[in-house]
Amino acid sequence: MKRIIITILLAVSLDIAMAQSRMLPLNDMVASTSALSSGGSRYASDEALVYTLPSAAFEKDGSFCADYSVAIIPSDEYTQTLHTLTAAWHKGRHAVLMGGRYWLMGKQDIFVDENMKETSEPHLTIRSYAFDAGYAFALSGSFHTYATVGYVSEKALATVCAVRGTIGADYTYKGKLLGLEAKYLAGVSVANLGCYSCGDDSGSLSPRIGAGGNVGLVTGHGQNISANVDVGMYLASGNVKSETELAAGVGYTFLYNYTLRVGTHIGDNDNALTAGAAVRIGRVTVNGGVKIAAASDACNVYMVGLAADF
Repeated sequence: MKRIIITILLAVSLDIAMAQSRMLPLNDMVASTSALSSGGSRYASDEALVYTLPSAAFEKDGSFCADYSVAIIPSDEYTQTLHTLTAAWHKGRHAVLMGGRYWLMGKQDIFVDENMKETSEPHLTIRSYAFDAGYAFALSGSFHTYATVGYVSEKALATVCAVRGTIGADYTYKGKLLGLEAKYLAGVSVANLGCYSCGDDSGSLSPRIGAGGNVGLVTGHGQNISANVDVGMYLASGNVKSETELAAGVGYTFLYNYTLRVGTHIGDNDNALTAGAAVRIGRVTVNGGVKIAAASDACNVYMVGLAADF
């Protein structure tokens, strides 16, 4: 019976959240506006660092940073909302990060409960949430390692929950490219390490092995051009097949405080074009981004966010 529930939950999640056949689609949703604007690349992210690039906390102007974003995912039947709130603190060679997410995924007309008995409830509200914490350590001024651990739950016909972890490392280097000052970052990570459970049933999540990086060029007074790429493979787990994806984007910053971004995402049954902009006012940054799905039956994503460092 529990396996039937798992199958129904997965089918509902697929319909509601455009999941790529993996359990708990919240694990795969883009967490920051800057990443969304760059095709979903984690190596373009300036926010939600516990979910994207924890070592980027060392690059912040202040010792503490916090951010909030909301994603709107409209469709013909319902509008999903995904809220993300994170914070990070660093001092010397250490950084501590934390965050939470809440996803109201919509409603379905399902008239049975988890025991497959008729229920008087006319609709099933589907929601998911997650809490995560992380730690990053600077082995040197250029080499960083990090690890995160989190809990994620999805409530639909039954409740599915999971414990997950991420480990990663990256290397930064400053030099010259085409006669211009340049900063490079290259990194690797393994995410979604963990297992899920639903009643008496349990299984492994599909780990994501990823690699990528970015390069930024100082092109003039208050100007910067950056490019990033993020390649990942979700490993097979149980009946879930392996999938690959590529996210890439470019950004242009001018007058120090204004940034434009465009990007693309290819693979994992989720081809899309993305774009976004950001404005920094003092220590506060306002972000906006959009993801336009290539498939006519897929949903677009619109995201706005607010970030600050102190």
